[in-house]
Amino acid sequence: MIVVALDFTSPPEAFYPRSLMDIHYGIRWCKTNAQEWNGIPDKIAIMGTSSGAHLAMLIGMRPHDLRYSALPLLTQTGEVDGTVNAVILCSPVIDPLGRYRYAKNLRDDCTAPPGLADRVVPMHDQYWGSEDAMAEAAPARILARGEPVALPPVLLLAHSEEDAHPTPDRVEFVRQYRNAGGLVSEKIFEGEGGLLAGGATKGLSLREPFSDIAREALAVMSSFVREHIG
Repeated sequence: MIVVALDFTSPPEAFYPRSLMDIHYGIRWCKTNAQEWNGIPDKIAIMGTSSGAHLAMLIGMRPHDLRYSALPLLTQTGEVDGTVNAVILCSPVIDPLGRYRYAKNLRDDCTAPPGLADRVVPMHDQYWGSEDAMAEAAPARILARGEPVALPPVLLLAHSEEDAHPTPDRVEFVRQYRNAGGLVSEKIFEGEGGLLAGGATKGLSLREPFSDIAREALAVMSSFVREHIG
């Protein structure tokens, strides 16, 4: 497997949907250069953790969105699109609006831990600008609206308890995706998630030194990619 790590523009430099534009460009760039790496341009999976997982899912579902594909990429082989063959989600922020309201303790189905709002609410305000934008880019809400989307196979990995990622949002996404005809494979590890970079939120940690859970997660990812990419 060839692995390419993509970076993307974040606030305060730029806001939604600029990050999706960067990632979409990166996928097309990978397709354009794949043969030089002995890769296969039409066999690409995308993976992200936490907010990155949310962005990966949006690209997977909206590969032809004109906003996301706005950065031009000149090639000698003709037009290259942003479609992917599979998506891997690790502890995703799968519903930005749901987490925003969760952090502000405006939900009846789950309660945020003390202090979560101090970091999450300003970040959401800065990146999204409005609750309407959060709802527009929430995958389960996209599906509930009946928006035409791509449905690549999805692998979702998470802990059963993650303070920063409301479980009802994950469950609703899986339900909506499957109802739409998409394939979602889940690997849910029992217990509370480990600290992510910066120690501010809790989710599935794949950082070295690898825990037993991280090693199992990587093995599951590898198997999923081989099954759906070949």
